[in-house]
Amino acid sequence: MMSKLTFQPVLESDIGWYECRCTIYGSNGKVAGIWMAVHVPPQVSVSPFTQTVKNGSNASISCTLINNAERVSFQWFKDGTLLKHESGNLAYSLNGSISILEINNIAQPANYSCTGNNYLESGNNATATIYVLNGKNQYCETEIDTIGNITWEYTNSGSINMKPCHSGFKGEVTRNCQSNGSWEDPVYSQCVKVNLLNLNTQIDKLTDGVQVTNVSRVLADLQTATNPKAGVLWEAELNIVVSMLDKLFNVKTSTGANVSAFTDFLHIASNLIDEGTAKSWTGLITKEKQGAETVMKTVEKFVFSCLNESRISNSSQTIHTDNIDVEIGLNSSIEFQPKNNGPLHNNNTFTTSLRLYTGNMSAYAAVIFQNVSNILQKRSMSDRNNVITTDSLDIGPDVMSLQLHPRPEKLTHPLKLMFEAFDTQYPMPLCSYWELNATGTGEGAWSSNNCYLVTQNSSGFVCECNHLTNFAILMTTQEFPENGHSVQLSIISAVGCAVSITCLLLTIFGHLYVWRYVKSRKTCIILNICVALIFSYGIFLAGVNRTEDKAVCTSIAALLHYFYLTVFFLMLVEGIEVAVAVLFLFFNKSRLQFLLPLAWLIPAAIVGVSLGISRLNGYGNEQHCWLSVQHGLIWAFVGPAAVIILCNAVVIVVVIKKMLNTSVFMSKEQKDKAKTSLRSLGVLLPVTGVTWILGIFSVNEDLYVFQYLFTIFNSLQGLFIFIFHCLLNNQLRAAVNEKRRRKQNLDTSTTNTKTASNDESRIRVKDIQVVVKAYI
Repeated sequence: MMSKLTFQPVLESDIGWYECRCTIYGSNGKVAGIWMAVHVPPQVSVSPFTQTVKNGSNASISCTLINNAERVSFQWFKDGTLLKHESGNLAYSLNGSISILEINNIAQPANYSCTGNNYLESGNNATATIYVLNGKNQYCETEIDTIGNITWEYTNSGSINMKPCHSGFKGEVTRNCQSNGSWEDPVYSQCVKVNLLNLNTQIDKLTDGVQVTNVSRVLADLQTATNPKAGVLWEAELNIVVSMLDKLFNVKTSTGANVSAFTDFLHIASNLIDEGTAKSWTGLITKEKQGAETVMKTVEKFVFSCLNESRISNSSQTIHTDNIDVEIGLNSSIEFQPKNNGPLHNNNTFTTSLRLYTGNMSAYAAVIFQNVSNILQKRSMSDRNNVITTDSLDIGPDVMSLQLHPRPEKLTHPLKLMFEAFDTQYPMPLCSYWELNATGTGEGAWSSNNCYLVTQNSSGFVCECNHLTNFAILMTTQEFPENGHSVQLSIISAVGCAVSITCLLLTIFGHLYVWRYVKSRKTCIILNICVALIFSYGIFLAGVNRTEDKAVCTSIAALLHYFYLTVFFLMLVEGIEVAVAVLFLFFNKSRLQFLLPLAWLIPAAIVGVSLGISRLNGYGNEQHCWLSVQHGLIWAFVGPAAVIILCNAVVIVVVIKKMLNTSVFMSKEQKDKAKTSLRSLGVLLPVTGVTWILGIFSVNEDLYVFQYLFTIFNSLQGLFIFIFHCLLNNQLRAAVNEKRRRKQNLDTSTTNTKTASNDESRIRVKDIQVVVKAYI
């Protein structure tokens, strides 16, 4: 038998007379009422916010009550100290809801604050600043700006002047006086049209359930207020209108909206991303890390809320605005493109459009945002858990999105998106989409996971994605594309790896062909290195860019990690063999029976531990199937490789030094010495991994020379092994010749040839020169 009305929260607008009427079985019933008064803390503002005066001049500041607080008294403070009503050269008077402070004979700059008080509490504190013009310094002359016709009085250099926004707006305008005495452009970013503020108040009342007007009326008024012909929308206005659209979406969800209201909503959103708002969006991206993706999110939320099969017929409904096109329909084969693009994509023409075959009749909503590339955040996923912001991204002009109802768990056919070509200096585009919760913190970023490029030519691009998203699909580019070197380096890598694989196969075939004549510890190591390198190059060529499938990409990264490490450990074995042969001339005992298995097993242990600790997180990113730099997983490769490179570098220095000190080398001419040294380096470098030192310098993207040298030397490692360990290998050539002679004359004695090609561990060494020759 009781009804309760609750106010939560209590607002100033709730002041008024409230009645409760109780009616029983159609009788007149009873009426009871009460007046509710709401205590409002005083809110004040001061004017002017800043002013600059000459030494000894007078100035006045007004403090105005800006709300409906009652029985208000004013207090003034100078630099935080309470001022008396009349004190020296200060005095203030009260005129209704305005208090005016008069200041005479100003000698020092100061901050003057005003506070409104009533019988319950004090309100806000509004502050004005007075600067004193210093004749010794430069200052900006009085000037009227052409944007809002605001008069800017002379101001000290290095100071910021502040004024209330021009007529019809609320907020503050700031202008900086530079150190050279010239004005910067005034900043109107915080100004908001009064009619927008009034509409925002109406929407708040709609949200609170105080129905002052219908949704359609508010939308129509908001469309008029945001029309580009009504003037530029400043940064604060963009924020407030996006907030208003969010509120209207909630109202629409609870009350419903007709087709006219739906169209008005899209026109308002189109006005927000119009060409004239680009400068304001750029300011928001810089200051608040927020771009027009907020508009896309709101529009898609509004459009996709309309996906209700019971209200959608087989005939689609299409709505066109200046910057946004929407189509809602019911079909199993979805084809959508914006207006004025001619026929749909064919073999000769690209148009911005999307296609999807669902297999079953599905309700769908497709949206295309046009010309939004310059007002979106350039945040990209550097890998699956890290976001970077970089100017090296170039976003395509059009952004598309699609939603189905009911939403499928998995697409049976890929979503195909076609983008017209746009002017860009970047040669390597990526197909990407806006992932709302990219890092688990609610921050969005462009991601290319499960989206890949199918076709690219001078007319445009075709992308395929195996999932749907509530946000947009778009074209971006790879990291650091502007230097143009990434394409050349990729081509060099691909060609070099292909050449190396061929050369390594020839090296293996050559050694196996004459195995009975050249078998030795050195030959075993070279063959193992060749096998590991072939796997490394093959996996690199086949899968380093297979980022569309996370499981496949992770597997490829793990295999590359293993085989790269195996190559390095095999090169360490080669370094150990050379060092032992040089330092211990007559130590002929074989070490390979345990060194070679370790060279294959230790990398497997390192990769296994890395996979377990990282839980696969860091094996593969959005650009390449390799180890993550951000997670620090790269050190599971760089650490062991660096140690091996250092050890083998020491071995090379020891070998060259020993060779230079031999008696045979001492008797050689300078030209022969140089040739021998170069040949020794050429033989040792490809199988010891020392050329990877160039990778340290190639990390810096500006050092292009080292990037090219690193790519050339390491992609052609197989070629160098073939040249120095096959073509220029005296033992191998002698063995080939001997095998040919044996075929011609089986009775010919081969004792000398066998002796020459026998295991170098059995060579009777006269000095260190002979041992070094045997290994290089």
